[in-house]
Amino acid sequence: MTDKEIDEHIYNLMATYKGDVTLLADAVGALRLGQSFGWAVLMIVYSPMTYRKYQKTLGLDFKEILPEKGEFAERSRGYQLVKDIKNFWQIVKREISIDSKERTMVLSN
Repeated sequence: MTDKEIDEHIYNLMATYKGDVTLLADAVGALRLGQSFGWAVLMIVYSPMTYRKYQKTLGLDFKEILPEKGEFAERSRGYQLVKDIKNFWQIVKREISIDSKERTMVLSN
């Protein structure tokens, strides 16, 4: 899905959406982050339940439309930790714990 197709999908969704607008706003924000950071970073930053909830709200599968590793993925401290540990799925499934602050921190450089 191209960025233009994603924009059209979001526009059409907003035109017909019924429900909590803050959920829609959060889901669109996650999608936009995913376009630059990739779905792997989203899986680290958000809980599995929240990740699925955002996909359902948008009617999209992030893995199908977003890159695994986006242009800014390396700026995510959580992604760096997972990459260094080499246990991506264990961390995503919360089988291995990393500090929630480090999970979401984005580096300035």
